[in-house]
Amino acid sequence: MDFETFYAKFSDYIKKYGEYSKEEHKIAEEKITSQKSKGSTQRVFLRNGKLVVEDVPEKTLSSELPEEIYLFLDQNIEEYLNASAEDRDKVRKACEDNAFTEFLCKYAYRANEQLKNTKDPIWLTRGVAAISIENFWIDFRDVIGYLHELHTTSNKIGIDPHPIFQRVSAISSQENPRGGPTPLSEVMKSLAK
Repeated sequence: MDFETFYAKFSDYIKKYGEYSKEEHKIAEEKITSQKSKGSTQRVFLRNGKLVVEDVPEKTLSSELPEEIYLFLDQNIEEYLNASAEDRDKVRKACEDNAFTEFLCKYAYRANEQLKNTKDPIWLTRGVAAISIENFWIDFRDVIGYLHELHTTSNKIGIDPHPIFQRVSAISSQENPRGGPTPLSEVMKSLAK
């Protein structure tokens, strides 16, 4: 896949996930409101003169979209790593101020779990690359936690994380981010030592 195709699909997923996330939050709010007002997730009513207690079916969203995005990133995140500095910046900026940055953190968490299970360093690369895209947009303290977990897991399973952190730090943003005081490239560089 070339970068333009990657970027077009990536941008489309950002939009779709934004809509998905809004619906996810709406369902969560409805659930909280329902539980606060009723004290439970059951409804009571009369049917044919008899008292009936019935569970209220929970609204849920299909997990197909997140799984589809996970698969897309699994197969294509290298496009970001191999892109020009200008194109990588374009990808990072596309994620600013939207729900997709949260998704990238979920992806990094998933990558860490896959790293534990498979012991394949590709998952370390994918997780660190996702954080490079996220670029401390949310809050640097949260994101550093994901980087630390990836680093710690790598060491525990016998993978030297330093070359991967070094590779990704070299292509990560060198600008001060919105969600923290230090550029992500510097933080990653410190983990590459």
